[in-house]
Amino acid sequence: DQERRTPLHAAAYIGDVAILELLILSGANVNAKDTVWLTPLHRAAASRHEGGAPGPLHLLLKHSADVNARDKHWQTPLHVAAANRATKCVEALVPLLSTVNVA
Repeated sequence: DQERRTPLHAAAYIGDVAILELLILSGANVNAKDTVWLTPLHRAAASRHEGGAPGPLHLLLKHSADVNARDKHWQTPLHVAAANRATKCVEALVPLLSTVNVA
């Protein structure tokens, strides 16, 4: 679309794991950025879908989504998950960070 969101961004946001898997296996870039530099992982964290398997967050991470990707406001998927009170997503992301102080 005009904000350069991909079908993977949309599937991550709505939490459709089957579509996510199909898109990824068809070559979709799990680290694609839209015009504000949000990745599908940011979108999954914003949607408040639970972070455990087989959810969208887990699937993106399994396919090497960048847990430290930053948007134009320097927010990581962890920031987005915390801002949206997505506690399960936060719990899934924190162990993957090299440091929690990502300022």
